[in-house]
Amino acid sequence: MRAHDQGFVAASPSLVYEVLCDIPSYGLWWPGISVDTQREGLRLGLLAGAAAPARARGHREGVGLLIDLGPPYEGTLEWYLESFEEGTIVNSVMDLELGGGHRRASRALRRMRSSIHRGLVGLKGHLEDGAREEPT
Repeated sequence: MRAHDQGFVAASPSLVYEVLCDIPSYGLWWPGISVDTQREGLRLGLLAGAAAPARARGHREGVGLLIDLGPPYEGTLEWYLESFEEGTIVNSVMDLELGGGHRRASRALRRMRSSIHRGLVGLKGHLEDGAREEPT
């Protein structure tokens, strides 16, 4: 299943990119997400009760980040940034294999998209509240 969501953040793409590349800090601005760095590697919980191993696979400096997600869902979460006027359009593209049949997979995808939306709103608040400085 594939889903694309986007939001606007009134911050430069370089600043948004810096925050998105710091995966262990996602819990600071993304409501309802869990990030477990105590186990082997990193686990990212996009659904309640289901934390997947996560690993940044690829970076495009200042433009995007590709994160591999492991069981219980297999696939990728990609952040792709586009400069727009006085800020950045943040695109989230999820490409996932979700088991359990079409109905169950559709419900899981809706919950994950809802989580992504909360993350985009949280990212916007985190960067627009003035607490973050532009990288030098």
